Parts: sequence; C-alpha cells; structure tokens
Amino acid sequence: MLFDLPILDREEVRRHRVRLRSEAGESSGWRTVRTTGTSGIPVEITIDQEAQQAEMDALTRQITAVLDPAEWLDDGLVHLTLHLASTTRSQRSPWSIHGTMTKWSFNRVWHLPPDLLGRSLHHLDRRVVTGMPSVLTLVAERARDVGAIRPHALVLSGETVQMATRRRLGEIFDCPVTSLYTLAEFGVVGNGCLTTDDYHVNERDVVVEILEPRLTVEPAAGRGGEILVTGLVNRAMPLLRYRTGDRGVWSAGSCGCPVPGRRFSITTARSLHVVADGANGRRITELDLCKLFTQLDVQGARIVQTTPTDVVVAYEADRPLPSDVREMAEMSVRQLVGPGITVSVARVTESAVSGAAPVPTGAGRMAGGATPPRQTEADEVVGWARPRLAQVPGLLAAVLTGSILDPVARSRFSDIDMHLLVDDARPELWLDLTRELHAELPGLRVNVTDGATLAASPLVLSRLLAERQPVVGDLSEHGLRQPEAAALRAEATFWAQDAQAVLWTQVSSVGTDRDPLRDAWLAGRYMLDAFRYHFLIRGRRETAASQVAAASEADRLPYYRLLFEVMEVSREHRPPPPAESDECRGYLLGALSCIRWFTQSLRGDAVPGPADRQEGSPPS
Repeated sequence: MLFDLPILDREEVRRHRVRLRSEAGESSGWRTVRTTGTSGIPVEITIDQEAQQAEMDALTRQITAVLDPAEWLDDGLVHLTLHLASTTRSQRSPWSIHGTMTKWSFNRVWHLPPDLLGRSLHHLDRRVVTGMPSVLTLVAERARDVGAIRPHALVLSGETVQMATRRRLGEIFDCPVTSLYTLAEFGVVGNGCLTTDDYHVNERDVVVEILEPRLTVEPAAGRGGEILVTGLVNRAMPLLRYRTGDRGVWSAGSCGCPVPGRRFSITTARSLHVVADGANGRRITELDLCKLFTQLDVQGARIVQTTPTDVVVAYEADRPLPSDVREMAEMSVRQLVGPGITVSVARVTESAVSGAAPVPTGAGRMAGGATPPRQTEADEVVGWARPRLAQVPGLLAAVLTGSILDPVARSRFSDIDMHLLVDDARPELWLDLTRELHAELPGLRVNVTDGATLAASPLVLSRLLAERQPVVGDLSEHGLRQPEAAALRAEATFWAQDAQAVLWTQVSSVGTDRDPLRDAWLAGRYMLDAFRYHFLIRGRRETAASQVAAASEADRLPYYRLLFEVMEVSREHRPPPPAESDECRGYLLGALSCIRWFTQSLRGDAVPGPADRQEGSPPS
C-alpha cells in the first residue's frame, strides 16, 4: 500500500539523488530541473519524456477550461520571467504547426521608455501568457501606461494566487485568468478552480495527501495539514510520498466549475514565518520574498515592517541596485502587501533597519553568485575606474563607448567597452593592469591603443569621438580628429569583404545549434556598421546604435526594417523565432544582402529606389 511507505523529504532526495534515478529506459530525452531553494537547499530532479508531456497536457487542459481551442492553438504561448539568468528562447508549438512556445526574459524590456515598452508588450497580444503572479502584476502596472494589451488568457503559477489578484489582472488585460499549483519535482499538481481560490488535484499525474503533523492520518474536515505528493508518470526518478513543505486543507462542497479532481486550498506556502502584514489580512512570508528576489536576482534581501503602514526592504550589496531593479522590487513588495502601505528599498549600509528577517539561503543568487555586468550603469563604471586609472604612467586618456552608454541598446552579448589611449601600446606593458581590471569587473573589454593606430582606424575613431564618455583625460587633447570621408571609404571596402565572409561562414555552417538571439545580434552588428559607414562617408557624425537605426528609418534605407527586428530580438525586446526556422535563417541572409547593397553603394552603383527599398525586409 502506498500509504504504508515512509515519508520522503528534500534532504533525502538531495543526498540519494543518484540512487533514486532510474537506470532503465531511454534517457536521451530526459532533462534535469532544479528547484529554486525556497525551502532550503535546492534539489535536482530528472524528468522523463512522459512526465514532460504530462505537464504540457495538464497545462493544455487548464487553458481549454477557459478558452475554446480555436481561439489560441495557432497563436501559441509566452512564458514571462524577470530572472536575469534565464535566456529567451522559442520553439515550435506542441499544439499547432503555426504557433510558437516562448520563454521570454522580460527584464530588459522593463526599463524601456513608454513608446518602446508598448511595442514590446504588444507581442503578448493574441497569446496565452504564463508566469508568476508577482511578475504578471508588474507587467500589468507597466501595461497601464501604454494602452490596451490583449492576451488570449493568463495562467498564473509558482506562487500562491488569490482570487482578488486574478480579478485585477483580468480587468487590466481584459482576458480570462486562471492558475496552477506547480512543483518543479512534479510539474502540475493542481489545476486552479475557476470559481474559488482552490486547486483541483491533477489526478492523472499525482496522488495528493494532506496529513496531520504526526504524518499518519488525514485531518478532519476543515483542518489543515502537510501536503505530500506522489508522482504517477515520471519513471526517470519516481518520488513517493514526497514532503512538499506546503500546508493545505481539503475543500468541502461543490465549486460548480468544470475542472475535475478533488479540491484543496493552500493555507501556508512552505515557510510559516510571516515577515510583514499587509492590507486586508494579506501576510508576506519568507517564501513570498524568496521567490520574488530570486526573480530579481537581489542578493541578501531582508524585509522589516517598521510601522503598520511602512515596510523597508534592505539588501546587502557593495553598491546600489540599478534603478530598474530597485523599482521592480518596490513595486513587487507593494503588490504583495496591498494598498495603504509605504514600501522603500535601501542598502543595509545605508539603512538603520534592524531586526529584518533574512531571505532563506538560495534566494536572489545567480549561478556562480555573479550579477551580469551589463546591468551596470556607465556612471558607476566611471566612478569605479577613475581612481584606478588616474595616476597610471603612460595612460593619456580612457573612455567608455558602446552599449554601456545606452541601456536600451544592451543585450546579453554586450561587453563594457573601455579604450585606453597610451603613449606606448606594447601589450606586455598593459597586461597586468588589464587583468586587474577584468578581475574586478567581469565583462569589461579593455582596448589598448596609441594615437597612430587609432588614427588609422577610421570607424573606431569616429565612434570614440561621437560616443565617448571620458573616464580620465580627453581624446581631443591628443590631436585626434574626425577621419576624412576618403579614409572611411577605403576602410569600408575591406571591411565589407570581411563582413560577407564572416556572415556566409555562419549561415552556411553545418552541425551547429543555431541560437536566434546570437544570429540576430551578429546580423545587427554588421548591419549597424554598414549603416555607420554609409552615414559617416556622407558627413554625419552620429554612431550610437539607436541614432543610426533611427537615421536609417528616416532615410528609408534598404533593410532598415530588418535592422529594427534583429536589434529587438537580440536585445530580448521581442520574442525570437524558433531556432532553424526560416525567420532565424533570414537574419543572417538578410544581413548578407545588406552588406552587398552597401558594397554596391561604395562602388557608386545605383542605390535601390523607392520601389525596391524593402528588399530583404521580413513581413511586418
């Protein structure tokens, strides 16, 4: 009998993971998932193909409970996350050859100005959108500023969901809102009731028990107990009578909704420790904080309620949070506590807050414990670098350039570019300094050059003069001037040959797993440089990516629509196409066509006229 077996807890799974993993079956399609660590030490679970398909089927059943299949199957699904460590990716829809299923890392969209934000948010139109309630609530707050966004439906999971939250999101997005009770170890454990805050047990895939604290009997009606789950489909790593850490209670009576399965509600999500009281009886637990700050990658976060109407979030860091992350943290906690509560965020070193409850181990930490340097602001880099470089012998000037100066232009492929102008550029003289800088700021790219070398590199010099942010010294004090058009044209001729060779090698490679984000980034990089040369040769001086893109649109240059699309995809401002799709291949092929057009224009051949200026552009 199942109920005669002993209870299995997380520590035992972690300690005996290898023994619990099956040695039978075809493992090529198995995948490993890792819990967030919100209940202690993270646990790794192996999931087989049947369990993966069961999770997808449970999601499908929940969506079709609120939508007619004809409304959404061909349009697909978007899962939104704010986790900096997650990577945006798409695949063909499992439901229809016409749709896609996308995981969209939304943190880069967050800081966009309203016009660009609205353009990104409208990619959620006519999609089923899934995500954590706190994430979708943040998106909803921003959506208010950019006009109506119309998803097909929202599916909330990963946090406890209240009916009030579902109603509010439904009003903002004007669509059905439903929920799932999910665990990384099992997939979908409960399907959200359509009329209550309860969940219906996903009886096809799991057995759920709710036991008294002594873990021997189910509680009497209306009394809560600990939730145990037994998986029925995952043969790769079966878990029997697994202690989830959540507490719940069986619900009595009929709910009147069409979702099948015995009904239960969550009474406490894993952590019993309440760290703040909000409006209308809302209470913030350690789990709420842990999941929130894991999403935002805020390390060492604590929260304390200083008065009944004031909550302070304190975090440990060497320097302040980026403004966009700080804003998200404030807004997220405000949503958790409800109206009438003032929320502020402060570094521990800045705050007099004491007695704050710490987030459990594992919260808010990325793999390796590092925060991506692309979240660093330019003035922070200048403030960090200036005292380190101010008295370096032989250093004439140091400047920042590139996407570090324009948050909208950053992607996960962006480096922090710093150029050092020196009086003697022999590498051995600068190797130790460069290594020291790299060790302190991962992602920093240091380019060391002397004046003669820089003067012989017209595009680099033009960009440094146009985009520079001085760290120490100034380039103009050392005789560096804007290159002549003839020098730019000569360099561009050889550059175009090399660009075509690189792009052709990439697009024609065999046996390489295509990454749509990287392909889009590479295509955009070469197209931007082609347009930079085009404008510089004609006397313009703007070289920043956003400025060049805007000028290409204003002049209606060939391929400008493609440039905008690849820039948006590589920056994760819109969902990418699936790998190996025609759209993905079209990015590099379109960039090749753009370079060929540019080569023709350098030779003085006719530039395409209005009738064919959209050659190579993707469908809008």
